[in-house]
Amino acid sequence: MSSQPKVKESRLQIIADGISKLFSTNKNLAWFLIIISIISAIQNLTYRTDYVDLEQNTEASYNVGQSEAGWIALFFVIFLIPFVLAMLAVFVFIHGMLSYAALEASRGRVASIKQTFAATKEKFWTLFGVGIIVFLKVLGGLILFIVPGIRAMCRYYVIGFVVFDKNLPADETVKYTKKLTKGKLTAPFLAIIGSIILSPVAYLIQYGSMAGIYPWLKKESKA
Repeated sequence: MSSQPKVKESRLQIIADGISKLFSTNKNLAWFLIIISIISAIQNLTYRTDYVDLEQNTEASYNVGQSEAGWIALFFVIFLIPFVLAMLAVFVFIHGMLSYAALEASRGRVASIKQTFAATKEKFWTLFGVGIIVFLKVLGGLILFIVPGIRAMCRYYVIGFVVFDKNLPADETVKYTKKLTKGKLTAPFLAIIGSIILSPVAYLIQYGSMAGIYPWLKKESKA
């Protein structure tokens, strides 16, 4: 008796199923993602407008002497680097909380804010280490040839889910995620493009797509 041929799942359908699963399981999370997506889209639009105005006035305000330049450089070293690290830590924590909540939604469970906070706090240094490694990989790829950077973004797209699903240190989490997504970068790529084009719902697409892509990747790799 011949076995039924395996039907190849549509990558877009995987993404859509993940978003639908997240929305049906945790509507509060879904609406929160929509709200912050809209706020972010408005901020980006405002930033572009301000940037154009700033460019038009560059020549009038760019005359800085050597001593002033030295003080500005000192300011950057003393204040900017710690500020950037602090902002990175905040971003990592928020991303971790959203990833955990979305992972639980993909399992058909609603994580409370207390549970989400506790889980993210426990995994914070792993998330932070993973964030630094992935950031350097993506940045290096974008600086060198652009395409490797885009591939790195796709390769580590679901790494936040992996941190909570697998009890691994940061470097092993990166290796596992790379192995998990090997040859399966189309779905993450489509999700990234979709979140860019549909910016008012970008975060819903991002975390909703992860809720569909990650279980599919695990099923495909039998991990």
